[in-house]
Amino acid sequence: MDKGCNGGDYDMTTLWLMMFGGLMNETDYPWVGEVGTCYYNDSKCAVAVVGTGTGRDVDEEELKGIIYDEGPMACAFNARPLKDYTGGIIDLPKEECDPRQVR
Repeated sequence: MDKGCNGGDYDMTTLWLMMFGGLMNETDYPWVGEVGTCYYNDSKCAVAVVGTGTGRDVDEEELKGIIYDEGPMACAFNARPLKDYTGGIIDLPKEECDPRQVR
């Protein structure tokens, strides 16, 4: 469901957080490194997600304003060009940087 081993799916994660109420602190829900059943205790909610949306191409200054006005956000980018990265500056043509391919 969450595609964790394939890069994750923060849309599904965000919807889950909204449905179930939020996240607990690690001290209340420690990572144990094994397959098991998830649990959630509303009384120990440390952070709640109240909305979601799909963004657009914005520059760093606009991102700062959005974070200031709206709070934390999740961001993603098309990492396919990094697959064979060996170093230096990546300078791709715009058509290879299609934000619609971020998934």
